[in-house]
Amino acid sequence: ALQFTPEQVVTRAAKPLSRDEVEPVAARAVRAAADRLAGESGTFTRWDLLARAVVGTIGKAIPYERVVGQVRRTLERPGASKIVRLGKEPASERLYTTESHLLLEARLLRLLDRLAATKRPQLRAGRVDRLLARNMRGGDGILLSDEQRAAVRTITAAPRLAVLSGLTGTGKTATLAAVRAMLS
Repeated sequence: ALQFTPEQVVTRAAKPLSRDEVEPVAARAVRAAADRLAGESGTFTRWDLLARAVVGTIGKAIPYERVVGQVRRTLERPGASKIVRLGKEPASERLYTTESHLLLEARLLRLLDRLAATKRPQLRAGRVDRLLARNMRGGDGILLSDEQRAAVRTITAAPRLAVLSGLTGTGKTATLAAVRAMLS
């Protein structure tokens, strides 16, 4: 998260850029900002793009107005810039993403469809409970918590695809290591 507004950014460089050099540098900064934003959160607003592009031009003597103009031109013709205009957020701020991000999402969905269509070995509930009762350990020999044990039961009972999600450090890897050990 930025701790300043784009207007507060002052750019300085050793040698000033010519007008012919300013536009390509600003355009590259906007494209790079769009790619980073799409990679981080999938979607972004005009203000997100502007703030990230301004940060990308620090030290390059690109006037703020030039970055604003480049963002405006980029979003006015999104197809030419590989940026895709999406629907509107509830707050009426238009959302954008990149073509490459949409292609990645489509590929992931195709892979998930294929994975969901494949049958995988299932363990009987009794066997899972017996393994868990033996203090089944996850990755790195970590003893599983009650929540992790419940997740193991759910995952091993799923006939096709099960998704495990959680915050960093909540034990997803240990849980999946236990599932893998049971299925091996």
